[in-house]
Amino acid sequence: MALKPGLEFEDLVRYTATRAVVIVPEEEIEGWIEERLARRTEVSTEVWRTPDDRWIEIRMRPTEQGETLLVYTDVTAARTAAAGAADAAPAATAQAAARVFDRGRIGETNRLAGVADADVVLAVGREAASFHQAVRDVTRRLAEWGGWDAGTAYLAPADGSGALVSTGVWHVANEQVAPLATRAAIDACCEDEDDQVLRRAVSSAAATWIANVTVDPRLSDARRDALGGIRSVCAVPIESAGRVVAVVELFAATATVPDPSRERFIVSAVGQLAHVIERERAAFAPAASPDAGSQPS
Repeated sequence: MALKPGLEFEDLVRYTATRAVVIVPEEEIEGWIEERLARRTEVSTEVWRTPDDRWIEIRMRPTEQGETLLVYTDVTAARTAAAGAADAAPAATAQAAARVFDRGRIGETNRLAGVADADVVLAVGREAASFHQAVRDVTRRLAEWGGWDAGTAYLAPADGSGALVSTGVWHVANEQVAPLATRAAIDACCEDEDDQVLRRAVSSAAATWIANVTVDPRLSDARRDALGGIRSVCAVPIESAGRVVAVVELFAATATVPDPSRERFIVSAVGQLAHVIERERAAFAPAASPDAGSQPS
């Protein structure tokens, strides 16, 4: 953003919130702006997350001349190091965090309470015979647990080209957020070479969580248009035999700040689908010939 002389302080604060320079929940934006205008003459320091998963420290200082000094500092490295130290801390620290998958079992989080027993989600990986049905089951339970409005899956080709193929399988918890036309537009964009969300999930084998699709540069213009009223997406790869074989993508109508505990739960739940894929492969694999080991004379 090019700052020009004469820009109102309120306009700068409003831009910071509404254009997702930092992530502020949509329903809290006006209160966020008013609070910072009211505290303009006070010394303050805050740390906020950005849509591309960085952390920005905002320091505000009044001067003796009646002006206000704002300093925006990228503190991602320090924040990441602190988070790593917290993860390695003893159990007393860990108890303050939401419980997630532990040694192959899904622990309950506060938001999971009262929804479905964790073993039911694990059962998808153990028992489901159809990948398509398993996708519906897992995305439905993640929607119930985490407030996602829809979910779908894509298949990754064996040649590792990065292009994805839509399965056409969707779970929709809110038809207004993901009507048929929106789903068709999203499916049609899964091969978009300019979009880095799905491709990054395949190439990095790591989840990609976009808090606000309206401003995040990792989405192509075509994908951004296709998403319509969707504001957040989370793309989670499924690995089997050492490579990404599919990607599950979740969608929400509200800008949702990435949360490490929630993300680990989602990754673990989606990971159960790998077992289903492996069973399907085994079921359709050609039977070995009795003399397969012999050599022609």
